[in-house]
Amino acid sequence: MNRNYTAVPLSVLVALVAAASAQAQIIGIGDTSQSNDQGISSQQGGSQSAGGGIILGGGNQTAANNSTSTANNSQSSGGGLIVGDTNQANQQSVETGQSAKQDAGGGTLTLAGGDQKATNNASSTVNNAQAAGGLIVLGDTGQSNKQGVATSQMIGQDAGAGVILFGGDQNAANNSGTTDNNSQAIVSGLILGDTAQDSAQADCTDQQIDQGANAGTLTLAGGDQNGTNSGTTDKNNEQVRSAGLVPSRCIRVSPPPVVVPPVVVPPPVVVAPPPPAVKPVVKKKPKKKVVKKKKKKKKKARKPRRKRGFTG
Repeated sequence: MNRNYTAVPLSVLVALVAAASAQAQIIGIGDTSQSNDQGISSQQGGSQSAGGGIILGGGNQTAANNSTSTANNSQSSGGGLIVGDTNQANQQSVETGQSAKQDAGGGTLTLAGGDQKATNNASSTVNNAQAAGGLIVLGDTGQSNKQGVATSQMIGQDAGAGVILFGGDQNAANNSGTTDNNSQAIVSGLILGDTAQDSAQADCTDQQIDQGANAGTLTLAGGDQNGTNSGTTDKNNEQVRSAGLVPSRCIRVSPPPVVVPPVVVPPPVVVAPPPPAVKPVVKKKPKKKVVKKKKKKKKKARKPRRKRGFTG
């Protein structure tokens, strides 16, 4: 029986152990579902009317709508061993409506006055963080996020019919800022199941400015109209899935490929010829020296020498 082992980085295991300790959960058996639903609705309205008459050095109209909405969500699931599904769902919605209406009225005589100023300021921030981790997770880890921000801003200004001298300016500004932040993380050493992460962020911003001086108005050195719409939208989404092994239930996990080591051909062996046979050296026994006795030569008898001389 072959066993397959998967190497998990030590840093990941340390982080998972720390996360498990923080959650104070060693073993979790059963489904752990987390759901969050947040809704913020803000409506602001302002209506100003000067009516008919005569305005001398006054009658200014100023309106300001300021709205700030923040929705925060944090979901975390961790443990050493989790047996069951860990599903996390988040839904956040922020709706802001702002309106300002200013009317100087008809038949108005305005001298050095009657200015109209309106401002709508809306700021919406939606934060979501989902984290699931464990050394071993036997089950699906699903994370779902839906964020929606809708902002509607409207300004209506009307100077009305009449005579305006040195006044009657109209200033309108719509400012909208929307930020969506989403973070989803699944970190585990071993996950046997599906790891699905879904995120949907939808923002809608509607800004409108309506300024009217109306027909038949006599304006001298005044009656300026200024309108500004400013909208900023930031969307940040981060999804992280990290695990040593993440097989799906619907996919059969095939064993790792067998690595065949390359065949190493040994170099040819050179056989050296055998050395010549060496005859064994046989030590001859030393021969005994035979000492021959020398024969003594017999001395021959010398003949007598004749004397030399005269014989007579």
